Amino acid sequence: MRENPPGLVRPRRDRLLDLFREAGYSNLLDEIEPIIRSAIQITPEPVGDERIPVGSSKFGGDPDLPDGFDWPTATSGPLAFIAQIDLAVASRADESFLLPTDGLLSFFHRDWWGDSCPEGGFGVALTTAGTPLIRRPAPDGIENLVANGHGRWRACGLRFDSIASIPTWDDLGAQGHSSLSDAVYNLLIPISGEQGCRHTPLNQMLGHAHPIQHSIDVQAGGVADASNWIPLLQLDTDDRPGWMWGDMGMIYFMIRRQDLSRADFSNVQCIAEW
Repeated sequence: MRENPPGLVRPRRDRLLDLFREAGYSNLLDEIEPIIRSAIQITPEPVGDERIPVGSSKFGGDPDLPDGFDWPTATSGPLAFIAQIDLAVASRADESFLLPTDGLLSFFHRDWWGDSCPEGGFGVALTTAGTPLIRRPAPDGIENLVANGHGRWRACGLRFDSIASIPTWDDLGAQGHSSLSDAVYNLLIPISGEQGCRHTPLNQMLGHAHPIQHSIDVQAGGVADASNWIPLLQLDTDDRPGWMWGDMGMIYFMIRRQDLSRADFSNVQCIAEW
C-alpha cells in the first residue's frame, strides 16, 4: 500500500488555471478551460465505527440501513459493504450541482482477483432522507471478502472538498490534446496531488475518472456515449480503510448524467482496473 500525505487537497478551478499561467502555459488556457469539470475529493480518516454517527458518510465499518433492507448478494454469496455517502453533506462540495441534495447512498462490492466487478458483483442503494436507520453487522459468509478477515473494512470518517478535475495526461493525448497533455504531465504533482504518480489515493465523486489502463468513460458507455458517463464514486487502493483493488488498482462506479439528475441508480456500472 502507498503512504498517504495528510491533508493534500487538489486545487480548485481558479488555482488550477493559475498554475498553468505560472508555469508559462497561458497559451493553453482556452484549450483547458472547456474540459475542466468540478469534482469532489474524498479524504478518509480512520476512526472507530462507534464514533461515526448513524447516517454519516464513511468508508468501511458496518452500514446504516433501513429496517428490512435486503443485503445485496451475488450468486456466490453476500457483497461486502464499502462506503456510504450522506448526500446532504457531500453535495455541499458539488460545484457542478449534479448530486442529489439529500439521502444516503450505500455501496457494496464483491472482490474477485482478476475480475473485481463481474455481473451482480456490486450494489448501489439510495435510502431517502428521513428514513430510520440501524447499524447492521455483515452477514455470515462475508469474512473472506475483506483482507483483514473480519468481514468489514476499517471504518473511516470522510471529508469532502471541491476540486477541479481534468483528464489524465495520457487521456488528453488520446483525445488529440498533445500540447495540453505535455503541460499536464509536467504539472502532475502541483495540479493534482500526484495524479498519475500514484502517491495520493484518488478517491473522488464526479469529475473525470482516472484510468490506469483504458478510458473508463468508453468502457462504461462506448465511444458514442462516453461523454455522458461520469464517476459516481471512484475508489483507489488506500491503506486507511485497508483495501487494495487487484494490484494497486481502482474501482469506478460510473453513472450517466441523466440518471444522476433523476437520482436513478439502477443502471450504475462498476469497472475495475489495475
